[in-house]
Amino acid sequence: MLQDKVVELAQVGNFKKAVEAAERMFGLIEEEGMTEQMGGMYEIPARLYYKLGNFEKALEYTLKAKHEIDGYGPSGEKGEKKLKLLDRTIEQMKEKIKAKREKSEAKKAKSTAKQGKSKGKQAKGKTKQTKGKAKQAKKNKAA
Repeated sequence: MLQDKVVELAQVGNFKKAVEAAERMFGLIEEEGMTEQMGGMYEIPARLYYKLGNFEKALEYTLKAKHEIDGYGPSGEKGEKKLKLLDRTIEQMKEKIKAKREKSEAKKAKSTAKQGKSKGKQAKGKTKQTKGKAKQAKKNKAA
């Protein structure tokens, strides 16, 4: 069974292949119209993507899991606890995504600033060279 393959791959640490197998599994499930009660199944790729550091995809699958559980209603106290856990997890992933974006933007800004400084130094160097050439030309004319 494909679900067993996903778990097996994850257990040996091959998260990328496990995610690929999970994606295939969901494609087949949707194709066959067997989407009832998939909340728990969506948690598998959510956790795998989280392990891979792909928080956007992890959030996507966590939201799908929550949507499925909400849609069918949580089953008792255990279901309510599950929803609360998912809500906290969703908030944590949103924070991680925000932090990752901010870090990326800061890195880009720093890189852009470095490029600007480098161009400024090059321009200064060219100005000095031009002035030096002009002085040399004056000396040559005078001589």
